Amino acid sequence: MTTLQAIVFAPGHKFAVVLAPEYSLDTYSTHRTEIKAIEASRVIGRRSHQIIDTTGRRYQVVGDQLVTH
Repeated sequence: MTTLQAIVFAPGHKFAVVLAPEYSLDTYSTHRTEIKAIEASRVIGRRSHQIIDTTGRRYQVVGDQLVTH
């Protein structure tokens, strides 16, 4: 059974890169800018993850931009 974890955004951070829980105990990181969120997503690579904003909107990386689902 998976336990849901609240995402706590650091002050000024607008995006979170959230890993599927089976990959790591550090299941997410928060970022101030789209560029930093994209960089974090690229580091994760093909492992299952999502990028979300403070309102819960989901994004995918297209080129050098975040695009909403």
